[in-house]
Amino acid sequence: MDKQDLILLNLFGRVRGYLEPEDHPVSSAEIAQDNHLSIEQTLSLCNDLVQEGFVAISPLNNPPLVYLTLTGLARARRMEATFGFLRQKSAS
Repeated sequence: MDKQDLILLNLFGRVRGYLEPEDHPVSSAEIAQDNHLSIEQTLSLCNDLVQEGFVAISPLNNPPLVYLTLTGLARARRMEATFGFLRQKSAS
């Protein structure tokens, strides 16, 4: 699993309880801290995810906010089903 996948799973873990998770942003600083990355590394990886259509970045906040797109939600759900990562994490 690469760092981009970890970011997607981390984002999904933070917003999965909402009725419309795509409407709930997460601070890029929180994502960086959770994944033990610098904010610069995190934003670079998130920009790659933007190019793939999995996330959107709102630069109106400092640090920027990151949103999962519907495509990103679908990918995160598939990864969760494949790896069982979030179920194990939330069960502990």
